[in-house]
Amino acid sequence: MKKIIFGALSVVLTAGCCSTKDEIQKLDAHTWQLTEMNNVVSTTFKEGENFTIRFSAKDSTIAGVGACNRFFGRFEVPDCEKIDIKMGGSTMMACPGMEIEQPFFQVLEGADGFKFDDKFTELELLKYGKVTAKFKIFDSSLSDVNDEDNSSED
Repeated sequence: MKKIIFGALSVVLTAGCCSTKDEIQKLDAHTWQLTEMNNVVSTTFKEGENFTIRFSAKDSTIAGVGACNRFFGRFEVPDCEKIDIKMGGSTMMACPGMEIEQPFFQVLEGADGFKFDDKFTELELLKYGKVTAKFKIFDSSLSDVNDEDNSSED
């Protein structure tokens, strides 16, 4: 009887645990596009491939695009819902949205945690438990949509 109770208790205690490998795979599954940063929503975040990040589980690297500059770096998930992002570098072009790009890079590097919504379609980066950035899955097919109403037929 003691073995049954102990076994049941073990199952209950481990059910709430997560695997860092699983968490990394969830990060790696998509390119993520910024939708909100420091409680500010901006249309600038949604223009083309701007303000995106991609996590690579294979080599623990990140890559993405800010306002127009590509960036790269490394990340580590030392524990479930904990993250450490180190920016490596970026290109240095001038373009619209530059006033948001440097704070975006700072939010990435300052993150110490993350969490997903229930459907794993939204990602939040945290600092000291507070949300600093929200991302959604980026659908690159939407960034190249042509206005079909303006097309002409012969």
